[in-house]
Amino acid sequence: MADQEITDEELRDDLLKRFSDLENLEAKEMFGGYAIYSEGKFFCIVFHGRFYFRVNDRTRPDYVNHGMAPFAPSERVKLTTYFEVPGEVATSHGKLLNWARASIGGMGT
Repeated sequence: MADQEITDEELRDDLLKRFSDLENLEAKEMFGGYAIYSEGKFFCIVFHGRFYFRVNDRTRPDYVNHGMAPFAPSERVKLTTYFEVPGEVATSHGKLLNWARASIGGMGT
């Protein structure tokens, strides 16, 4: 997704606009980037011009099949519960919302 330079703040703002159909959105600074929440559920990480959705056993294969990697803010830290969103999903409003909803819905309550 990071083909062109974009700041985390610009990406956060863009995503909040694109996620406007989701309920009770909130962004908080985290990991040197941002965490995005819907209905209090932390479903998206914005970090170094890229963004990652929370995955579960049902959704992880979709990310892996697109060749996406888990969130790794450093060589020693990797969160396998968050995977980078594929470019073809990121550029399609409908797909983006569907994948975001799957991320949020996969967390339970």
